[in-house]
Amino acid sequence: LRYVNEVFAGSPPIDTRRTDAELAQLRRARRAVEDPLSDAFSQLWWETATTNERLFRDVFRCVPDDTIETFDQYKKFIPGHSVPHGHAVPGRSTAETLQTLRAVRGHLVPMPLNFLRYENLGAKLGDKELLVPVEVFT
Repeated sequence: LRYVNEVFAGSPPIDTRRTDAELAQLRRARRAVEDPLSDAFSQLWWETATTNERLFRDVFRCVPDDTIETFDQYKKFIPGHSVPHGHAVPGRSTAETLQTLRAVRGHLVPMPLNFLRYENLGAKLGDKELLVPVEVFT
C-alpha cells in the first residue's frame, strides 16, 4: 500500500487503503482528463458511460434503453406493476444491490438513441394531436 499524496508536509495521508493498482488507475484517469480531445479521454468517457449503463440496467431497468427496440421487448424488459417506478428489480438482496451499485462512477450514461427504433411513434388518424395546429408544438 502507498499513500495517495506521496509528499505531504505535516498532514496525514489522504487515503492509505488504496492498492498500487488503484493508484495507477487514478493516475491514468487524471492524465486522460487533462486533454478532453484525446483518444484516452474518449475511451475513459465511453467505458465509464457503458459500465454505468449496464449496472443501472441490471439493477433498475431504466427506460429509455438501447436494448429495447420494439414494444414487445419493452413489455418483457420492464419488471411490471408490482415494482414501483425507479425501484430496484426484485430477486436480489439489498447487499447484492449495494455491491453492484458501488461500481457506478458518477452519473454518466450514453444517450439511448435506438429506443423503440422499429416502432412508428407518429400520430395516427383520429389522434387528438392531429386536431391541434402544428405551430402549437414549435
